[in-house]
Amino acid sequence: MQVFASKKSRCLIGIFIAACASTTMHAQTYRILTLGDSITATIQGNYNSSYQKKLRDDLSAAGVSFSFVGPNGSSPNQHGGFSGQGIDNVRDHLVSDLNASFGSSPAPSGTVNVVCVMLGINNMNHGLGISGSQATNFPPNNGSGTAQAIAPQFANPSNGSHLRGLGLSWGSSPPYDVWVLDQVTQLLETITTHGSKPRVIVGSVLPVGLGNPSYQANTNNCVERIKELNQMYIDTVSAQAAKGRNIRFVENFNSANRSYGVGTDWGTSTRQTADWVHPDNNSPILATVGANFATAVQNSSVTNVPLINGGFEDTPSQNPNGWSSWANSPANYSADFSQAYWPQSGSNNGAHWSGAGPYQVYTYQALTLDNGNYRASTWAASATTQTGCNFNVKDYGGAQRNAAINTTWYSQFTINNIQVTNGALTIGFWSNANAANQWAVFDDVKLERVD
Repeated sequence: MQVFASKKSRCLIGIFIAACASTTMHAQTYRILTLGDSITATIQGNYNSSYQKKLRDDLSAAGVSFSFVGPNGSSPNQHGGFSGQGIDNVRDHLVSDLNASFGSSPAPSGTVNVVCVMLGINNMNHGLGISGSQATNFPPNNGSGTAQAIAPQFANPSNGSHLRGLGLSWGSSPPYDVWVLDQVTQLLETITTHGSKPRVIVGSVLPVGLGNPSYQANTNNCVERIKELNQMYIDTVSAQAAKGRNIRFVENFNSANRSYGVGTDWGTSTRQTADWVHPDNNSPILATVGANFATAVQNSSVTNVPLINGGFEDTPSQNPNGWSSWANSPANYSADFSQAYWPQSGSNNGAHWSGAGPYQVYTYQALTLDNGNYRASTWAASATTQTGCNFNVKDYGGAQRNAAINTTWYSQFTINNIQVTNGALTIGFWSNANAANQWAVFDDVKLERVD
């Protein structure tokens, strides 16, 4: 079904709806805890071998007021890096570390708590530092207490998971991939729900280098395990953000250069034979990680809350995936659908239309969220002749807020300062058409938490 006889030209008009006065930006001081393993902790051994140097330099250059906090190191270079520890080890003392860094209550006005997380390499069986009787599955020791390469390849033909295959070699129960996912979930749950209410920035774990030239198949296999770990982080961050928590993911992994050579991230083959886990001093990847975290810190006041099919890009249907529908009669449910006819972006959009006569329909998502301040926006257009047509939010602990869709060209509509106080919010589109062929289209629905 096509809603229009012809497409209308697009107009990039932004219509700004706000029931409250605009928020004034004030200078803030960030208290930053860098949480991780030895790739974070090596700042104590050599400042140039930690991403925290670039993080400091970029924030300073941007004129940002900040300080590093944490249980390790000393001012001004405190941190939460723990050499040799995995996610499970860090979880054992995480609450006390957060309390020591931020206290157990929200930061005072003008101060923002931030946790930068890059953790998990020591759960990937990378092989560095294993010797003696523990080195049964590792390459020859180099005589200084360090294995020369990495644990052998493990793959599970039943589901293709390298993590599960590794666990099978140990007799892991529960399956190792399930255990790692639980560790990731509990780690981020503990941080995002801590009483200090920190903003959380999760960086993807870096790969390992090529290592000893004789054992590259093993290092490559470890990289596959790390990829699985990073996908767990991506999925968990998305699930946490969907609850309205201030958490985001930054991509570091894909920028790494594992090849041999002076100036590469893990250095020459000789250097990588000795250490294929920690990037070389002054390596480009450490600068990239620091820069990525610095950008995320400065952008951390706004967090995207993922909506299911918010862009209506799933297959067009009478019942768009992720959206619920209400109509004033059984016949009028057909007036609510998604289509591939007039998207603002992508291939599809949501729509209201009926050629049979008047109708009332409501397309909506009911969400469970953490309490806080939110902003909702969409791109939409309508015939403008309906009795009523709006983008709205309700059920959040305050009065329903409406943004009238009153332009026949795609325009952006924003509802600001939505103070969720009851852990819920419904976001949707309402049409009350008084005649046949009155239409509305909507696309690119976005919900953001604003701290």
